Amino acid sequence: MAKMKYALDRGGPKRLEIAWTGNWKDFTVKVDGLLVGSFADVDELKTGREFLLADGSHLKVQLAGKSVFTIPQILRNGEPLPTPGPPPAKHLRFIYSFIFLIGVANLVAGLGLLSNARLPLVGVAGPLSVILGVLSLVLGFLVMRRVKAALAVFICIYFLDAFIVLAFRPDIPRLFRVLVVGFRLLILICFLSGFGAIDAVNRSKAGKDLPAAGPNPPM
Repeated sequence: MAKMKYALDRGGPKRLEIAWTGNWKDFTVKVDGLLVGSFADVDELKTGREFLLADGSHLKVQLAGKSVFTIPQILRNGEPLPTPGPPPAKHLRFIYSFIFLIGVANLVAGLGLLSNARLPLVGVAGPLSVILGVLSLVLGFLVMRRVKAALAVFICIYFLDAFIVLAFRPDIPRLFRVLVVGFRLLILICFLSGFGAIDAVNRSKAGKDLPAAGPNPPM
C-alpha cells in the first residue's frame, strides 16, 4: 500500500495521510489517524469529493490530469496543501539538471571515444554516446519547459541504457550490478514524482498569470 503525508498548514506537523493500493483502489483520507473519507476506485477519485474537517475547513481531494503519474490534488478551503518534500519548482530543477549532467557526460565520453579510434568498439560506442548525449540535452531543455512527454522519454532511455549494459556485459561483478539497479530505482522514484512537480508548477504559473481583479465597471 502506498502512502503520502501532508501538513495542513505550512511548517506544521504532517497530520493528513492518504493511502491507496494499485491503480488508486481503496483510497483513504485520514487526519490525525481518523478516517475522513474514502474512494473505492480511480473513477471516483477522478470525480473528486469534498470533506468537512473537524475545524470547519473543507478538504477537496481529486485526481486531476491525464498522466498515469499524476498525484492527487488536495485543496483546503480552495488552497493547495504544502507539497511533501522539496518545493515543486526546486524538485523539477533538480530533475532537469540531472538530465543535463547525463547529457554532458555522454557527450564528453562519446567525443573521447571518437578521438581514439584504437579503442575496442569505438565504432559503435562513440557515436551512440554522442547521440545519447545530444538527445539528453534536448530532453532536459524540454523538461525545463515542463513537457511531460520529454520526461517519460528520458526515463525510458535511461533505464533501457542500463538494461543493455547489464545484459551484454556478463563480466560486470554482481555487487556492481546490484548497486547500479538500486541507484537507478532511486532515480526512478525521484523522476516519477517529477510529473506531479510539473503539474504543481503549471498550476502555480497559471495562478500567477491570472489578471488581477480591477474595479467594477461603471453601470
